Amino acid sequence: MFCNLLREKLNFRDISVSFDNVLDNAKASSGGERDVNFLKFLVDNKLLLQEDAFLIRTITDFREETYMVKYKKMSHESTKHYLCRAILAQELEKLGIDTVPGTDAGNMNILRASANYDIAAKDLSFIMDIGLTPARNFFRGLTDTRVKYYLITSYFDDYMDDIIFCCLRRAEDKAFLDAVKDYEDGFKMFIPEESSSIIGNFDTSTPPSNYAD
Repeated sequence: MFCNLLREKLNFRDISVSFDNVLDNAKASSGGERDVNFLKFLVDNKLLLQEDAFLIRTITDFREETYMVKYKKMSHESTKHYLCRAILAQELEKLGIDTVPGTDAGNMNILRASANYDIAAKDLSFIMDIGLTPARNFFRGLTDTRVKYYLITSYFDDYMDDIIFCCLRRAEDKAFLDAVKDYEDGFKMFIPEESSSIIGNFDTSTPPSNYAD
């Protein structure tokens, strides 16, 4: 699995940034406070385990034109987001990790809507987001048990030597999946059935992507 190769290349360290700060930096509440509170519940109750890690950056070229041929810039994607995504994908390729951009992940039987991730391993063993990201993304992709890690990093620039990640993984598959399923079912109890079908399982407040950061 590519996630195993990534683990070998990442440098893990003691957690230096609180999870609240991670959420603040990502503006995770953009998808609604309910998702933020549930995500904190998952972490506080050790259903999701948090780790801090960094990847030493070897690519120093921050010119957009350098990457335009190899990496397509998505519609509405900011230059800052594009450069971080392209450089990170290039760094992973140098490690022998094949990735794909803009990938949906999530178990449709648990949450009836998947989520789009900035970068995913080709075997879907890990998924990544960069910059502004709603709280739902932190846990939705992990409902697919093929996904072993969710990683998020803030924007980085040519003054930063390392790419720093907050990493999340399931502590135990069944307990995590049961909690997410209960979360969805609990929401459906409070809205009429016809409204549930219209709003697509409480996903109206989650932006379609974070490319326009």
